[in-house]
Amino acid sequence: PVAGKDSRRYNDKKMKISFPDDISTIKGMTLQVMTELNAALDTLNKEYDIRLHSITVESAGKGDRFVVGWYDGKMGMIINQDADFDRIVRQIPKEYESGYFAEKSLEDCIAHEMFHVMVYQDCESESAYRARYEQVEALYRHLKGISGYADKTESGNEALAEAFVRIRNDENVPLIAKILVETYVGKWKK
Repeated sequence: PVAGKDSRRYNDKKMKISFPDDISTIKGMTLQVMTELNAALDTLNKEYDIRLHSITVESAGKGDRFVVGWYDGKMGMIINQDADFDRIVRQIPKEYESGYFAEKSLEDCIAHEMFHVMVYQDCESESAYRARYEQVEALYRHLKGISGYADKTESGNEALAEAFVRIRNDENVPLIAKILVETYVGKWKK
């Protein structure tokens, strides 16, 4: 992979997508954490056709680990430079055990974010992205109880991403969640 001045890694037919070198500047981003994140991304890329255009390290405020979004016609991911991965790694098991998050590993965190990418990666315009976003958001009322995080945000997007993680871990989710996850990302499975 080749990094540009802006630390982006592009996913096209010739290049492997990976985390940028400047990820090492984030608090708690040890070699072990970087290795786990890259391995998780590789695993997801082997399972699905993921069309993530870029990964950048930027400030995203408190609370967020990663931010995925549709930018100028392509899906991108921001790793929050303000995050503390030492704390995040310690909190993952506690947040899983409490039912707040479906994620019980860094791989699960990446799976959650890649679900968001796959849902929108075929949108060809801002209006198509916004229409699908609103459609998925409206599904929350059918998806309550998948995780405390999804219930706190009352977000269909978050509920389905959490359901995707639970399904990958062979955990039970409502049948409607299984059907919706398959509907939105099944076409990208390799």
